[in-house]
Amino acid sequence: MADFQDPRVGEQVLALAAGQQERGLMVAGAGPLNRRLQERLRRLGARWSVLPWPTVPEAPPPPGAAQQLARLLAARPPDLLHAHGLTALQLAVQALRLTPASSRPVAPELPGEPPTKSPLPLGRGSGGRAVSPLPLGRGPGGRAGGRPGLVASLYQFPRRLPLRERLSRRRLLGAVLGEGAALLLPSQADRQALIALVGRRGEGAEVVYPAVPETTRPSGVEVGQLRRRLGLTSHAAVVGYRTSFEDAEYEVFLAAAARVHAALPNVEFAFLGEGPRQAAAQARAHELGLSGATIFLGRPRSLGEALSALNALVVLSDAEAAHLDALQALGYGLPVIATRADVLAELLAGLPFTHLVPPGDPEALAGALLAALHLLPGTGGDEPVITESGRTAGLEQFLVSRDFWDLDQPWQRTAHQPAAAATTPEALLPFLPAAAAERVLAVYRRVLGRPD
Repeated sequence: MADFQDPRVGEQVLALAAGQQERGLMVAGAGPLNRRLQERLRRLGARWSVLPWPTVPEAPPPPGAAQQLARLLAARPPDLLHAHGLTALQLAVQALRLTPASSRPVAPELPGEPPTKSPLPLGRGSGGRAVSPLPLGRGPGGRAGGRPGLVASLYQFPRRLPLRERLSRRRLLGAVLGEGAALLLPSQADRQALIALVGRRGEGAEVVYPAVPETTRPSGVEVGQLRRRLGLTSHAAVVGYRTSFEDAEYEVFLAAAARVHAALPNVEFAFLGEGPRQAAAQARAHELGLSGATIFLGRPRSLGEALSALNALVVLSDAEAAHLDALQALGYGLPVIATRADVLAELLAGLPFTHLVPPGDPEALAGALLAALHLLPGTGGDEPVITESGRTAGLEQFLVSRDFWDLDQPWQRTAHQPAAAATTPEALLPFLPAAAAERVLAVYRRVLGRPD
């Protein structure tokens, strides 16, 4: 069960579903869907039921969604329920609670242990009535007397939350961990933040690195069409900047962009995201004389399409799980420039085509960008120019056939698909979908009591 309204989470779920199908598991799911995702799930052979879903990320489930999910679980009882994201986890907890009390299993007790209490202080159900605790004990066959085991993947763990939301999340996550469910986080930094939030119970959370989605790079003609649709210049080198506009980090990026643009006028800067300080960022870009070189794309309908039109991606904060954007960019062969802090540093350090820079340092960011764009100094006092490999991304749309690349060595490499991207570097192996699926499958076995 997942929030497919976030395409990045959708890519993670599809990668895991494909790996699980290959290992003989039957996958069925529930959540919001669009036509493209329905088609991809159909090709995987996975059944999917559409559920009502909030339009705001990580918002509580809408009325009636838990009852609908409970009916689905009763009609086709699964061995295990995997919730992707906080909303999905809240919905799973509510649906599992709706099981009639007479059919609730009792978790098996170990010899000599007192009976286990099931606290789970998660408030009240629909209509304000009290809800009973969530039993996750395993019964015969690996399930809790016919009840599914519970696994939850959280792809982001915000550090700064209002007090009320922080307490609510603490009750939810602490209680779920206390009941024996598996909680999967993308990094050790997130796990430490969870421990700080819920105490020692957080030590039970496990780290499973996100998968780098398998991607098919568009043809040169398709890249040209994408650029025209997005309003990007076909012959320019384009730097994407992933931001939520929640902090003033955009000032660091714009200061670096001004340095890059002064050295290389043939570069454009595309902002990916929306947020409260977007208008301030646009005003600052105008002050720096970058209005003609910047474009604000908002939230792209398809992140993959947007990445295909870029030559590099900058990520300066992990707000809104931006590490997923960085990993997907690497899947497209894009150089990634990220700040050396927290989750981004942990996940990206040592990966090919990545540049980590100190936080708040526009000069270091500009230097990394120039290196990523393959800048070479001009001769005879001319301004620096992009090498042929840097130009290829813009010129590729004019090529009739990629076979032309074999006629001249420099044409065999593009700015957004380096030559080394044809093979899988050892550092990327833990992020491949097959590796992620294997780690998740090990968690499934543990939750179901099937170590084999």
